[in-house]
Amino acid sequence: MFDIPELDDMICRQLSQLDLFQCVRVNKSWHRACLPYLWRNVTISWNKNIAFCRMVLDSYLHERQHQQENERSAGNAQGRTSPPLSTLAQNGRWVQILPDPESLFQILQRLRYATQSQQTPAEQDNVPTAHELLRHLYHHCPFIQVQKLSLSDRHFRSGDLLEIIADNVIPRTHHVHIESNFCEALESSRLKYLLERCSNLKELTLDIDLAEASSKNVGIEEEQIEKESKDPWPSLKILRIWWCDGKPKEFWSWLWRRCGHVEMLDVRMMIDTLAVQSLMEGTLGFMANLDVIQLGRTRKNTTDLTDNEVGVILSGSRNGWRTVEVKCTAEFQHEAMGSLAKHFHTLEEFCVCNCGDVASIDLALVLSSSPNLRSLGVTQDDYNWGDPDGYDWPTVMEAKKFIDLIPNTSVLKTWLCESSLTVLKIFISDIPRA
Repeated sequence: MFDIPELDDMICRQLSQLDLFQCVRVNKSWHRACLPYLWRNVTISWNKNIAFCRMVLDSYLHERQHQQENERSAGNAQGRTSPPLSTLAQNGRWVQILPDPESLFQILQRLRYATQSQQTPAEQDNVPTAHELLRHLYHHCPFIQVQKLSLSDRHFRSGDLLEIIADNVIPRTHHVHIESNFCEALESSRLKYLLERCSNLKELTLDIDLAEASSKNVGIEEEQIEKESKDPWPSLKILRIWWCDGKPKEFWSWLWRRCGHVEMLDVRMMIDTLAVQSLMEGTLGFMANLDVIQLGRTRKNTTDLTDNEVGVILSGSRNGWRTVEVKCTAEFQHEAMGSLAKHFHTLEEFCVCNCGDVASIDLALVLSSSPNLRSLGVTQDDYNWGDPDGYDWPTVMEAKKFIDLIPNTSVLKTWLCESSLTVLKIFISDIPRA
């Protein structure tokens, strides 16, 4: 368009689909420059998705017809030809953003039913299934990019759909969020089969209830999984465990081995000591780069992690914690503070959001013993004192503990973090009045 690719890219990314449609009709040069951006995003509207899926069906039928013609002329080498490219085959390489697999599958399924309703019973058998059409679509769109993929237990019920996601979507996904209905546990072997295909995974969120495999599962033998799963995911940096019961143990042991490059861990709820112990063994044994951790949820009147569980989890760092954030539903008392004290030399950020059971003397200990501490906070910025339905009562530090005098003198104790501390958000109580 301007013969400057960077400038073309800057302009075309700002244009709407309608504007791009007008641009490709200007002349050959504009058509060549703007066409990739017109095809880039296929999640515009429901009606356009229907039209797009009809194009997928036409492409599939076109290629199948040409394949059948080549089979009939198999004995004649000169009679075999390459099919003229369909619209999808010509432009699928430009597609980067598609609707989620389940939405696509449902649209393709409805399209199939609508097509069959207009045909005779003999012709209905020739209509491809939604699974065949979905595979055909992904085959012609090799450069799709998926920033976040959310999966639930319904994605795991169909072996065909799970196999399509594992082969075509998961390898191109950066953030995978898997959530199960706790009335129906996921089979661990199916989940392992899916995660084994993650090659560009940067963030993984698991909110699941797992069960042992009841039978052989889709597309891959258990021995093949074990053979392929020795090396950690190279790009996975963030692991979020929002629900974990520690069973089946073999799956969690396999998962920890794959998390060798994880730097940040977010734990919300551990069901029993087995789960906590498994996590601690995993962080100590395999997550050498782990130095950031978040514990609990921002929720009132609920305890998801006990003080002992928090203490065990905080013990699972090889090189020391750099950032520790504890939220309302995680207790932080003697055991947790004892584990944290072993990491004062590396601690840079410490936040106990509205955990009212943190002792003033413990906060004073953090301030006086952490030479690299940059930030200490005890509540969220949006805390509302007048809201009875808000968060739990926040941590309050007594004025005498905050002043931290040397006993029997008027000399202040030196905080090791005096030269590094830049953020201090605490509530101080019992301030002496003149």
